[in-house]
Amino acid sequence: MIRIFSDIHYGDKASGVVDLKQLLPLFEGTEHVILNGDTIDTRIGPNPAKTDRERAEVTRFLTSMKLPVSCITGNHDPDISDLHHLELANGQIVVMHGDLAFDNIVPWGKDAPLLKSQITDALALFKEPISMEQKHQVYRKISKALVQGHQAEKNVLKYAALFLRDTAWPPWRLIYMLNAWRDMPSKIAHLITQERPAARYVITGHTHWPGFWTTRQGVTVINTGSFCPPLGCACVEITQTKLTVRQVIRKNKQYYPGKQLCEFALAH
Repeated sequence: MIRIFSDIHYGDKASGVVDLKQLLPLFEGTEHVILNGDTIDTRIGPNPAKTDRERAEVTRFLTSMKLPVSCITGNHDPDISDLHHLELANGQIVVMHGDLAFDNIVPWGKDAPLLKSQITDALALFKEPISMEQKHQVYRKISKALVQGHQAEKNVLKYAALFLRDTAWPPWRLIYMLNAWRDMPSKIAHLITQERPAARYVITGHTHWPGFWTTRQGVTVINTGSFCPPLGCACVEITQTKLTVRQVIRKNKQYYPGKQLCEFALAH
């Protein structure tokens, strides 16, 4: 069984994961675990030693699991691996972080206008049609050059102030966030329909809004949410015959697969 989850954001004060051992129950009973982006923040920051230490901690932890673990890149960890997406179940399932849905990576972020300009200029260098792989290369290169914001702050009060600055101030940024939550499933489905027409399911993270949506394109988009409260998180389990979405619950500070939210049969 393959289990997939995303957006751990280890090292960020907003994350509920302060010790990687909290995740151990999510590795139990699996043959392969996929971390679908934003596991940590590997970008340039004011405290490189902290970034290096957290990266080493994640590497040691995943190595200790003694089973295959695939780390897909996200906008916060653009260089955690060279793996930007995975295709499973003979192409029926695509796993990707999901920031490709937006032409500015994070529509509600303070850097959105700059990122949109940089992405537009970078993509203009490619001949049409631009592939998903080429888009991922551009997005990861631009993400890597973006300096960490509130994620690097140690002081709780300063962290809160910087968080508001980066994500929620001025207040109309909240509208951008709500629009992104609403639009992401259809945008991802449109991208996948063009790039991988055989795909029936897309598993994403990025927006921290867990849920599943069957779009008008006939593609089911599943978002596993985040380990940063308050919206919650989910995981996806894949066997040879089915795809199951489960809630992730926290009990005694550890994270466990919880109740089944939905299930889909896979074609043989």
